[in-house]
Amino acid sequence: MVSHTYHSVREFAKIIYKVLKTDRGVNIACSGDTGEGKSTFTIQLMKEYAKVSGMKWSYDNITWSRDELRVWIDGEGEEQKGRKPEYSPILADEMINMFFNQEWNDPEQMDMIKTLNQCRDRHLFFAGNNPSFFDLNPKVRDRFTFFAFVHERGKAWIFIPEKNPFTKDKWNSLDNIKLFRKWKHPYHSYNFAFEVLYDDLEDDEKQKYLAIRNKKRVESLDETREKRDFKNAGKRDYVLGRLVVFFKDELGYSEHKISKLVGVHPNTIKTYVNIGMAQKKE
Repeated sequence: MVSHTYHSVREFAKIIYKVLKTDRGVNIACSGDTGEGKSTFTIQLMKEYAKVSGMKWSYDNITWSRDELRVWIDGEGEEQKGRKPEYSPILADEMINMFFNQEWNDPEQMDMIKTLNQCRDRHLFFAGNNPSFFDLNPKVRDRFTFFAFVHERGKAWIFIPEKNPFTKDKWNSLDNIKLFRKWKHPYHSYNFAFEVLYDDLEDDEKQKYLAIRNKKRVESLDETREKRDFKNAGKRDYVLGRLVVFFKDELGYSEHKISKLVGVHPNTIKTYVNIGMAQKKE
């Protein structure tokens, strides 16, 4: 059995705060199979970090929205409204909607990567969850200080990027695939640092998490659909979108009633609502 170092989640939180106090950024990506406890790990880490740093933590510090994350980091307008205080912990529960590898040329994503760099300037502790770390945009992967992989409930392997001026892949993914297949564990990996042990959330905390997730996740998905439909729309769609939103907001028609009135499938009406709503926000 290969020996390696174990840390409690509180000890890891102390390491993070110590790094931030040296004017270096700390961004953590957490991956693992669905249901293994990625959100539990990052929430427990956020809670312990808040105790160590003296910063406030609540479930409102979790986001599913790229726009909300941008406001937390950089603020909004000249007064920078909504910006989180220095050293705040912030958690993106599903990074796939923010930094997906297949959408690397999306202007909003490119702008978000620039914003993410400001976490270091403001000493923010940013963590994000995603089923696969390597589904993220490569430019985003290079911004992470730690990569955590929850291999079973209550246990997370922690990896750090290699400090090699000549490497094109700080995470040595091809080499580590071979090493893991050979040894069935990551302890011989060039990037392995230590393992973190953590507890499950209490039942009341799980309810708080599910409540905020069910609310914010739905809002984020609606926001994403609006932007997607707006981006793919033509001039005719813009006009119809404004018209459908007028019937909905000003005349009080439901989407189902509009669908029956014009003889169009409800999903099509929903698309025009998304286009119209996106125009109102422009």
